[in-house]
Amino acid sequence: MASRLIIEHSQKGDIVIDPFMGSGTTIVESIVNQRIGIGTDINEIAYLVAKAKTTPIKSTELAKELLQLEVDLKNRTNGKRDFYLIFIWKRLTKNCIFTKE
Repeated sequence: MASRLIIEHSQKGDIVIDPFMGSGTTIVESIVNQRIGIGTDINEIAYLVAKAKTTPIKSTELAKELLQLEVDLKNRTNGKRDFYLIFIWKRLTKNCIFTKE
């Protein structure tokens, strides 16, 4: 809904202000839709969540962290990474129903 309203009521490059930004959804949608998002909130936790959602991550840093995570995972599972991934997948999907679209 936020995305639709931003697209319908503003142009690319416009400023979108959210004085009660909460978790920052309007700010995120502003950025995604090529607007400038400005938000504020009195709640410090809300501010922290919104900041985390809107802070860009460099792809090189993300790739580096993912590689390190993979190495750590291999070391911590003593070479049984695939076994644990399958085990977790089975537990997560145990009570799920999947349908074709």
